[in-house]
Amino acid sequence: MEFSVNFRRHAGFELDVSVTQRSVNTMVGLTGPSGAGKSSLLRCLAGLERHAQVSGDWQGKLFTRKRVGLVFQEALLFPHLSVGQNLLLAADFAKGQTFWFDEVVLGCRCNHLLSRMPASLSGGEAQRVAIARAILNSPKILLLDEPVSALDNHTRHHILAFLRKLADNGLPVLLVSHDLQDLALYCHNLLYMEAGRLVHQGKPQEVLPKIYQNHPVSASVQFSVISGSQPQVNKTYHYVSFDCEGQQLFATSPVITGDRVHMSVAAASVSVDRQTTCDVSTENAFHCEVRQVHPPEHGQVLVSLQRNQTRLYALISEFAAARLALQVGESVTARFGLE
Repeated sequence: MEFSVNFRRHAGFELDVSVTQRSVNTMVGLTGPSGAGKSSLLRCLAGLERHAQVSGDWQGKLFTRKRVGLVFQEALLFPHLSVGQNLLLAADFAKGQTFWFDEVVLGCRCNHLLSRMPASLSGGEAQRVAIARAILNSPKILLLDEPVSALDNHTRHHILAFLRKLADNGLPVLLVSHDLQDLALYCHNLLYMEAGRLVHQGKPQEVLPKIYQNHPVSASVQFSVISGSQPQVNKTYHYVSFDCEGQQLFATSPVITGDRVHMSVAAASVSVDRQTTCDVSTENAFHCEVRQVHPPEHGQVLVSLQRNQTRLYALISEFAAARLALQVGESVTARFGLE
């Protein structure tokens, strides 16, 4: 994925973006504050801004020559056609059947909506239909602008998992979202924009610390993504166990892609102690080191923890921080529940 875009909408706004991601993986997240230029970038890549200068390709697919699918936050369905007719029309206009109709309909959870008219759909239902329609049109590259913002939590994760599956099978997907957790869990790579410029790019575990360090993000919403391998499903207690840095961890609803497991852990849900073994109700105990103890903020202290390539954050009270007197480099145990 290597492309550049230059576009000036007016004197006060200019896009000047260069992306270089040599990974062969194909689902990329794009985020940044409102007004950063994310939607404008997608419009340029989709060929909707004729004065934009676009060059480059994604896995050999040139943006300027390939069939690009674009889904906006608004569904923009044909109001005089039923959901089924909207989807069949997209499949009819596709250049070759790349995706099976039934698979896409089920993957986007539209199977019970086929006879409905667009005016009767909720915002979330219309978004799901719009995603399905774009996929059935057989794009070579799929661009999504806040496509799941109106969905409930369970349906949102189902749709994102389906998009990740398509991406793993070769469909390049660029997903714009303000939800960092969604992007970090489902995307292979993450892009962060500000004021029309690309500020950070790389794997989510590399980009998240840079966002936290360089941009105003409240410690109360910070989280980390833990990845591991060798998932084992326990059907009795409904959890997945996996290996992370040689330690066994547990999760109830992780994202599993192939033999890799990904779970997000909120800083506010992590406690810290110096005990290597302890009989407590918290399911996960992760042995790591203190990397940084941040200054107090509103009575709370953010602690950065790390073991090899895995980073965690713990948000503890200022009183607890003073009582523990944590030192950079010391070994501790981070405890957190089934996320």
